[in-house]
Amino acid sequence: MQCRLLTPSSHRMRQCLSSLLAWVFLLGIGHADDVGNTSSDGTDDSLGGLVSHLVRGETMSGVVLVASGGETIHEQAFNIDPLQAKFEINTDSAFAIASLTKSFTAALSLDQVSAGRIELDKPVSAYLPEFNAAYANAVTVRQLLQNRSGIPHYVDIPGWFDPEVKGQFTAESFLAEIASLELRFPPGEEYYYSNVNYYLLGLILESATGRSYEALLRERILEPLRLENTGQIYSIGKNFVAPTYLREGDNYEQIQISNPELFRATASQYSSARDLAAFGDAVMNGLLLDKQMRDLLLDEERPMGFTVISASLAGEEVDIVTYNGELAGTTTMLTMFPERDGIIVILSNNNTPYSSLAELTLAVAQLAFQKQVN
Repeated sequence: MQCRLLTPSSHRMRQCLSSLLAWVFLLGIGHADDVGNTSSDGTDDSLGGLVSHLVRGETMSGVVLVASGGETIHEQAFNIDPLQAKFEINTDSAFAIASLTKSFTAALSLDQVSAGRIELDKPVSAYLPEFNAAYANAVTVRQLLQNRSGIPHYVDIPGWFDPEVKGQFTAESFLAEIASLELRFPPGEEYYYSNVNYYLLGLILESATGRSYEALLRERILEPLRLENTGQIYSIGKNFVAPTYLREGDNYEQIQISNPELFRATASQYSSARDLAAFGDAVMNGLLLDKQMRDLLLDEERPMGFTVISASLAGEEVDIVTYNGELAGTTTMLTMFPERDGIIVILSNNNTPYSSLAELTLAVAQLAFQKQVN
């Protein structure tokens, strides 16, 4: 397995390299006796066997879905003790998807660019005149989308990892805190991953359209694509969303996200594997954005809300479009293989490492999509 990262991100580069180093050991993953699984009717036994083998090795609680040509060809749900007694996962279960929210926000932003309501090279101040940041006149919408604004990440906010600190923020005080941050570098010069970029994009979408972020997302993406199991984690009554857990050895601790509204438009959504596959299919096949906007979204050098890599699949070099999320015990990954018209979605609620999701994705892809090139 060879992997060439095209996005200029040291964070993503480290993830890619860790995946490659572990690739050699994929077939040696051990079994765990406490993993149960259910699979849909008519699945490929060899594909299901591989998925089960790899997931057992990771003791993963969650869902794996494989789609080809817009159709689900395999899906499995995995439960483990003692979590199954608290919430039993099935293939319809929704999960907090963490930073995969950014992929939706990026697509929604470009949708509004196409509609003429937002201009990529206008500064933040053009849409948020009340935002009193020193950089508001310098940072553009394009730079926010590309994570090239230079604005620091949430983790640079003093006391960020203290739930009480997060819990005390209001929308107004949080925006003021963001405005006080100093740029890490001049806008556009480098890549730096920051939730602040997408939080501001959510506000810009509202300012430009006169609609709430949630309503606009529903009207422009969720309803047209019939994504009925996708919404915001701070919505009331969504108790079908799998609770998330951190694990230390054999022990699990349920995690509650403090003040989840702070992650609005950046890591605030829940979704199911089927909904994410449908979203990925719409992005991959031009059903959501026109060609110009899709090309911007999936630009190899400076993508928006996605990562683009080149890798060897079944002996042929192909482009892979992917993004992942990790927040308070949930880890998620959506990966598209445009040249194979294939999609793999993995959702976990028990802190399965990102590298394991990447390895599982690549191993399954080698089997699931190889017939299309033989």
